[in-house]
Amino acid sequence: MKCKKCGGKTQVTDSEETPGGHMVMRRRQCTACGYRFKTTETFWEDVKAKNK
Repeated sequence: MKCKKCGGKTQVTDSEETPGGHMVMRRRQCTACGYRFKTTETFWEDVKAKNK
């Protein structure tokens, strides 16, 4: 994933799965500028099942 600040490459520093197991929260850090941010990822199968 690209850094939101400078566009450089990022590394995942920590990952946590939500209690229901439907999302993953990741802490990322840019290798170029050191900017830190969090992302959430939802599993596509769960999203499709909810929309039916």
